[in-house]
Amino acid sequence: MEGNFSSLFALRVQSRDVALSHHFSKASKKATHISKRIQNYLIDLFENEILEQIVKEILTCNCFAILVDETSDTSHAEQLCICISYVTSNAVIKERFLGFANLNDLSASSIAHEIQTRLTSLGISIKSRVGQGYDGASVMSGKSNGVQGIIKEKSPAAAYVHRARLCLNLTLNHACELVPI
Repeated sequence: MEGNFSSLFALRVQSRDVALSHHFSKASKKATHISKRIQNYLIDLFENEILEQIVKEILTCNCFAILVDETSDTSHAEQLCICISYVTSNAVIKERFLGFANLNDLSASSIAHEIQTRLTSLGISIKSRVGQGYDGASVMSGKSNGVQGIIKEKSPAAAYVHRARLCLNLTLNHACELVPI
């Protein structure tokens, strides 16, 4: 066994998980159900379950803010990092990652469309948004031709706040430069 996924199974077996240990000792090598396809399927299931729980919590709130930044991955493909910030009924401020969206076009209309598409696919109405936070790039922050302006047309109460501390993007970019990662 190699890799993180297989290592997690090995850890469970070392922790005396009898059922898993029995499965790996008795199953043929072709029937262990730890192929790349199965791993990706399980990861997709986990992602869907986590997003479902986040959306349920968001829908109990009266308002939320979207926090978006664009970045490029290791293959230099442009991606949109979409997060959401909200206050729970217990007055706890939460910021949750909703996912990445691939960008073929870096125009404000394309980015705004991706944001709206992601929220709609999760069942989150753009009308209840009261905040939007982006970096200072004109394509994002522009009042009339930027993402801010486009979103504000659809949700007039969506106040724009410059995200002075884009910690997520800066952290991700810095982490990619670290040798162990």
